[in-house]
Amino acid sequence: MFFASRTRHGRDRYLRWKMAALVIGAVLILWGSRSEQSWPVWLGIAALALAFVMRFLPQPTHGEDEGKESR
Repeated sequence: MFFASRTRHGRDRYLRWKMAALVIGAVLILWGSRSEQSWPVWLGIAALALAFVMRFLPQPTHGEDEGKESR
């Protein structure tokens, strides 16, 4: 059986991009449904799919992040 590890391995370097894609996707979908146009809805779906795919981008290991200063 597979259990996901809930331990934190460091800061997510793509968090801002993921959140931006999520917000842009949601806004486009809402705008497209309100204006009854299909192209903003499809762009919003693409932005949400991009945010989902970014979930699987490789993250730095614990040793790589130690020498860098935190913001």
